Amino acid sequence: MRAGVAFGERVSGGRVRAPALGLRQRCSAYVEVAKPRITLMALFAVVVGYVVGSQGRWDLRALANVFVGLAAVATSCHVLNQWIERAIDARMRRTWHRPLPTRRLHPREALAFGLVSAVFGLLWLMLQCPTVTVLLAATTLVTYVGIYTPLKRRTPLSVVVGAVPGALPPVIGWSVGGDLNAVTAALFGMLFLWQVPHVMSIAWLYRNDYRTGGLRMIPADGGCPECVGWVSVVYCVALFGVSLLPRWFGVAGELYVVAAAVTGIQYAIAALAFACGPSDGRARMLLRSSLWYLPVAFGSLALEHIWWLVP
Repeated sequence: MRAGVAFGERVSGGRVRAPALGLRQRCSAYVEVAKPRITLMALFAVVVGYVVGSQGRWDLRALANVFVGLAAVATSCHVLNQWIERAIDARMRRTWHRPLPTRRLHPREALAFGLVSAVFGLLWLMLQCPTVTVLLAATTLVTYVGIYTPLKRRTPLSVVVGAVPGALPPVIGWSVGGDLNAVTAALFGMLFLWQVPHVMSIAWLYRNDYRTGGLRMIPADGGCPECVGWVSVVYCVALFGVSLLPRWFGVAGELYVVAAAVTGIQYAIAALAFACGPSDGRARMLLRSSLWYLPVAFGSLALEHIWWLVP
């Protein structure tokens, strides 16, 4: 069922007239366009960076301040991304039901929501957090909305570009609790490398949708579908190596090493299975493996510092 049939009335030219919504439905539409679950994942990475970087000198007020500011910036990224891609979303089965294609939110409302969230988030961080934190949050916003989003229609390399803002949350958390160093770079590298196989699995599962929408993800681009799995294997192997660096730098203990090794091997095996025989089932297995990796590996690292298992 298409958006106009489900939520609005078709008018001349194939356009969809905005449906009449109550207050509860409108609030629900604003929540949906903000993508709070993805924001919570980013805030989880912020906590990990803060806990490790602060080395036991915790300031919950500082952590709460970065939560407020970064949550608003992340909301802005999601809303502005959907505002830019609203016509593309309307063509894809995966996204046609979102608030903008279904006209549950007017584009002007979404644009205003995104811009206000960006201004509020950055101003809040400017007033409450170190300058480097503000710069990192602004970099996240600019690279995600201004670079990654338009590149998705131009080159498959947008996946790599988009991994940069996605890997910055632990760096932002660390910047509030301590000085940036090589360990910060390792956490950034882990999250950066983790994202590519994760996105590749999604791109494979929705390859026809992306092709319809004109998004140049590798599987949908028609160039080298079999490359998807092998690219994922390379990134998983690199992730496994980078994940050992926190132990090398002395900020991780045995709990983290076991957790990162087990989930990293599982992730690599899933990528290898997908590379040897690409299929929707194996892509889903790779996706599930990716979803296990972050909470287990990053969570164990944070727990070690919360429980004082490392110096």
